Amino acid sequence: IVGDRFIHVIDLKYGVGEVVEVADNSQLLYYALGAILAEYSRKVFSNEPMPGDDDTEFDRTPLDDATAMFDSIQVTVVQPRAPHTDGPVRSSLVFTGADIKDFALKLMIRADNTQAPDAVLYAGPWCRFCPARGHCPELAAHAKPVAQTDFESVPMEAPPDVEHMPLERVAAVLQPVDVLNIFIAACEQRLPRR
Repeated sequence: IVGDRFIHVIDLKYGVGEVVEVADNSQLLYYALGAILAEYSRKVFSNEPMPGDDDTEFDRTPLDDATAMFDSIQVTVVQPRAPHTDGPVRSSLVFTGADIKDFALKLMIRADNTQAPDAVLYAGPWCRFCPARGHCPELAAHAKPVAQTDFESVPMEAPPDVEHMPLERVAAVLQPVDVLNIFIAACEQRLPRR
């Protein structure tokens, strides 16, 4: 939704499995940045006047101009099939154009850093969405000690009574298993189908 000096990005998440939080959600900020740049491009190509057209600054960038168009940016998640204590519709705090510009600049630095030959890799639950998960050395390196630790910590003759384990311990056992499951699924996808 685009207004005079505001933009509201609404993301419908129709999936059931994963509850999406609006706080500190980079994906929603990507969407907001994309919406801002799309609106900026639309105005540029239609020759519409934009805020700051009378500026005499020559060192402004398209990102400066695009983010200066909006004083208020809000993102909302609508997720009707995943129960959440805040309900199915959850909105963020209001961002300014300067907030989104800061996010964009950090994003560009991080994206540029991925091109370095010695770029740092991080394995985690996000690997589930990565197309390189089947041949990622970091995911493979992370999966091996997780598998070894899990099998060493559970004696086969007497597994622990899960019903009486503290929830913190259950969560600690399962957290690294997510990454291992992602690696196993990637391996299974590499096998030819029968």
